[in-house]
Amino acid sequence: MATRTDVRALQTRVNGVRSSSDQVSAGTKLAVISGWMIIRTAYRALFKLCFCGVVYYIFARPVVKEIEDLRKAASEEMPQIREECRVIRGLLEERRDSEKALMEAKTKTSDGQIS
Repeated sequence: MATRTDVRALQTRVNGVRSSSDQVSAGTKLAVISGWMIIRTAYRALFKLCFCGVVYYIFARPVVKEIEDLRKAASEEMPQIREECRVIRGLLEERRDSEKALMEAKTKTSDGQIS
C-alpha cells in the first residue's frame, strides 16, 4: 500500500524529470514510475524467496530428511515399545498386588489374627 510520502516522492520524480520538450504527460510518467516500483518490489520479493529456498535446500532439507527418517524408525518400533510397556505395566501391577498382600499379612500378624 502506497503511503502519502510514496505518492509525493513519485510526483516529485515526475515533476523533476519533466522537460518542456517532453510530450508525455505527468500522469503517464507517474504510471510508468509506479509500474517500475511495483516490478522492482516484486523482483526483490522473488529474489528473497529464491534465496530462502536455496538456504532451505542446502541447510534445512537434510535436517528435515533426518527427522522424517527418525519418525519412520520410531513408528516401526512403536508396536515393540507398546508390548514392552504392557509387560512393564503388568509387572508393576503384580508388584503392587504382592505389596498389598504383604501389608495385609503384616496387619494380620500385628493384630494377632493368624491362628
